[in-house]
Amino acid sequence: MVHVRREFYDLAKKNTAPIAAEALRRIAALYAVEDTVRGQPPDQRRAARQARSRPLVTDLFTWLEQQLTRLPGGSPTAKAIRYALNHRDGLERFLDDGRAEIDSNTVERAIRPLVLSRKASKPTTLQLFLPRSIPRTAICIEPAPVPQVALPAYRGRGEGRAIP
Repeated sequence: MVHVRREFYDLAKKNTAPIAAEALRRIAALYAVEDTVRGQPPDQRRAARQARSRPLVTDLFTWLEQQLTRLPGGSPTAKAIRYALNHRDGLERFLDDGRAEIDSNTVERAIRPLVLSRKASKPTTLQLFLPRSIPRTAICIEPAPVPQVALPAYRGRGEGRAIP
């Protein structure tokens, strides 16, 4: 639900899309229901969602379908509505499962520290070949010099022959 909400939020921020503002108001009502059931056992959450959230979700999607017919097909608001309608099955999934959250914000916040930025995601050559078990202090120690081995002299082609 958070991704659909974000689409409408971006439109409503410009104060030029009253439909987006109304969609946000309707989505906020769903989040208000979630605030009352958060922390309860799954069966109680499911029962409350069936009784209170399902009618709100049904009304929201019916209203979105009506608004879509009134808008030009290429408008940003129509695109946001089509996005919501195309993801309807996934958006309604929380109604039938008391264990599911209305959105994935909790999970996304939990994994945020683990996700690397684009710049940091490209490992250096040193990071590729050094195992994580080597302490960082060991990287700073200069390696022992490699002993020099005397190689036999190379005699290239034509060396040692008399020039006519």
